Amino acid sequence: MRRAITLRFGQEVASDVVYLETFTDADYLDSPEALRAYNRLWGRLQAAALGPAESRRLMLRIVGEMK
Repeated sequence: MRRAITLRFGQEVASDVVYLETFTDADYLDSPEALRAYNRLWGRLQAAALGPAESRRLMLRIVGEMK
């Protein structure tokens, strides 16, 4: 399992770092290419995510199906 977090230090994009965490290790990526790739990925995840109301309805539906 791998997790990615963009760490932002101040307002400058040049200071951003992507922190990747694995079960046994961690990596810090600061190249412009890696930052762009992870920012694009985060944007796609945000676009695909349900909003708060839709998330609540989905969870309630799933709970109802489990009864």
